[in-house]
This record gives sequence, C-alpha cells and structure tokens, in this order.
Amino acid sequence: MKLGIFVIVSIVWLCNCHGVLVRFSNSVCTTLEGYDGICLRRQQCEDANGISSGTCASDLGRCCLFQRSCGQSSSQNNTYFFNSKYPNTVSTGLQCTFTIIPCNSNICQIRLDFLNLILSQPDGNGNCIFDSLVITGSASGNVPVLCGENSGQHMYLMVDRTNPITITITTSVAASLERSWNIKVTQIACDCPTLAPNGCLQYYYSQSGNVRSFNYGTTINGNNLNFGNGSSVAGTRQISNENYGVCIGMVPGYCSIQWSQSDGETSSFSLSNDTAAASVLDGLPSNGLRGENCTTDYVVIPNPYFVNGTAVNADRFCGNQFPTVVTSSKPFVLRVVTNDNELGDAANRGFSLDYTQQACSNLGFMLYNMS
Repeated sequence: MKLGIFVIVSIVWLCNCHGVLVRFSNSVCTTLEGYDGICLRRQQCEDANGISSGTCASDLGRCCLFQRSCGQSSSQNNTYFFNSKYPNTVSTGLQCTFTIIPCNSNICQIRLDFLNLILSQPDGNGNCIFDSLVITGSASGNVPVLCGENSGQHMYLMVDRTNPITITITTSVAASLERSWNIKVTQIACDCPTLAPNGCLQYYYSQSGNVRSFNYGTTINGNNLNFGNGSSVAGTRQISNENYGVCIGMVPGYCSIQWSQSDGETSSFSLSNDTAAASVLDGLPSNGLRGENCTTDYVVIPNPYFVNGTAVNADRFCGNQFPTVVTSSKPFVLRVVTNDNELGDAANRGFSLDYTQQACSNLGFMLYNMS
C-alpha cells in the first residue's frame, strides 16, 4: 500500500511538433537518482529552484528534483533535506536549519522520512547533549529530540497554521564522528486517506511490520553513565524524555493485533534494568516486567491478553523481555515513554517489536463493519 501524498495538480498545455495541443499533470515521477520528483515543464522546475532529472509525461515534462541544505527552505512537496555535499559526511561542529513551508492551506501534516540520519550517540543518561535534531513550529506538541542512528525511521508532524516547521541539526566537536543526513519531506493534504490519526508521531499501515524505538541498535552506547562515587556503567541508547504514540492503521477484515519481540536480535527489548548483566545469559534476557513495576521507561499496549487468551491484567511493559501479546482495542496504538534518569539501568538499547494484524472471526468481522 503506497503512502497517499498531496500533489499539486495543474494541467500544463504544450504544442507538439504538429501544432496539436497536449497536456500533462504535475504528478509524482522518479528521478534519475531514484528519488521522488514532480513532473513539471523545464522552466517551471528552474523557477522553483529544482533540478531537472529525467523526463516524464511521455517526454513532455521534466522530473523535477527538490533538494535543500542548511539555511534554506522549501514549500515543495517531496523535498529532500541533506547535509552539505551529501553523501559526504560532516565531522565539524555546526548548526544547520531547514524550514518547511506548507504549499497551501489544505496541508494538515508533514511526514519526515529519515532516509539517512547518523548523529553521535546520547550521553550515558540518554540525553542528546553532543548532536541533536530538534523540530519546532509543529502543532504536534513536544516532538522528541533525536540523536544517534535513526536511518529508516519516520515522523508525522501536525501543521501549525501560523508557523512554519523548522528542523535544526546541531553537531558538536566534543564527539568524533562522521555524521550525515538525508530527510525526505512529504506534505499531506487534510483529505488524504493516509493522514495519520491525531496523537500519532509514527504511523504504519501494513498488515504486518516492525516498530523500533528511536536510536535502537544491537550494540551498546559507547558513552558511560557516571556516578558521583567515581563508578560507571554502560550507558543507554534510549533517548530520554520521550512520550509519543505509534499507530497501526487497521486493515479491513482484521480485528486484533499481535505484538512480539523480534527474533534473532539479542536484547531486542531492553527498556529498564541492567541489560549488560542480563545479556550474558543464553538467548534473550529473561527479566520481563509489567504493570506497576514499570514507572520510568516502558511501552503501553491497551487491554492486552496472552496468545492463550488469558488477560495480562496490565498494560505497561518494561525490563529486559517482552511477552507475545494480542489486543483487540482500537485504534491499534503502542505508546512509548522514557524518563530522564537511568539510575539502576545499564546498557539499555530500546526495543524492536514485530506486529501482525489478525483476521476477524465471523462475529468479529460483523462488529468491525458495524463500528
């Protein structure tokens, strides 16, 4: 299922060599680089500060690629924001800003796809004090500050009618790393069927898939968490002070969703406790916690039950293991919460969870169609 995006459709009239009028719409096209562009006349593309990259509309138009870098802005759909001289990397300290301007008043959301986003890891407590990606101007409220490795992640941002959305990436000379970023910006119309539900920072709409926390990784953070007595433990990859929703679009004919810990990845669920100690065990860590034991870093799944049908009697999950659970509560939402204190925790990496929507029974399907 493809992402529904807003396209400014205008009809471009041209005369062919026989003097007959032909026309084409400003639809999405694929550039020579493999990016999404907009089909425009060559002059239109140049006037919009785009790059002609291949042809479209049976060679009548040019596939126009919009790329922007530090200090620039764009009101074009399918704009790519990248570091200077990308794919070359950045090793110096800098502050790079990019401003997103809605192309018209019917734009309700902005989707950011982090095609490539490599920044330095947070400190041992999960704070992005060296490098950071900060988003301002969105009506979504407190958008998480990002750092670390987030290639392949995405965000949906609500548009504020009075302010543009600004992305600010800051890098510090205090961390030695080759950084890079390439972020696709998609503008989504208010009447688009794939508009993310309110409160969803991330939105998936396939029947099955994988959800990972920001900066999730299979290796530990190289920055330690230091204590006042001079001792230290391996720091966390989890980014601190997060509180956001991950939504799964319901596929027609599917009435419940199963969540499970990703197979084949050691510590693929490590939100709290000492993961460094637990990981010495064979297989996955065995310190799963739920309910009132989860007060600092945890995920929330409403009204879950085990695969045998037994109620979990708790909706919070933390610790170093995640049990396979199912929920029929709608909409399908996973909530992610982290605090700013890793005291008692060590080497946490976040989570990698697989989801699978499950088909309705006959009764469930009737109830689904009536809802």
